[in-house]
Amino acid sequence: MRLLFTGSHKTRKVKGGEVFRQQCPDCKQDATFHEVEITTSAGIFFVDLIGDSERAFLCSACGETFDLKDAPASTAQTALPAPQKPRDLLATLEAEKERKALQTAARDRKVEDELAEMKRKLGK
Repeated sequence: MRLLFTGSHKTRKVKGGEVFRQQCPDCKQDATFHEVEITTSAGIFFVDLIGDSERAFLCSACGETFDLKDAPASTAQTALPAPQKPRDLLATLEAEKERKALQTAARDRKVEDELAEMKRKLGK
């Protein structure tokens, strides 16, 4: 008789879990860490018999997970900054249009001045 042993390993973010930013000990990049739940299970014929669940932190840069004991003592020091007020997109677009219009006008004046200078040199 042969038995088919199965196993699975799943990682998912914890809803409302801790989030902090610091340098990753593995990839050495400044990354955001999200609290995740890691579920490991083993079974026979696709029926899970043994299951285990633990919490860890996931690096957003390299995807490596780290134990909670490896997390900083106080996440308040490295917490993410408060969200910024949304930009006024209409005002931003208007300012961009005005800037481009000024650039176009300056370029046109430069071309006109160069043409006038060429005409003056040619005597026309």
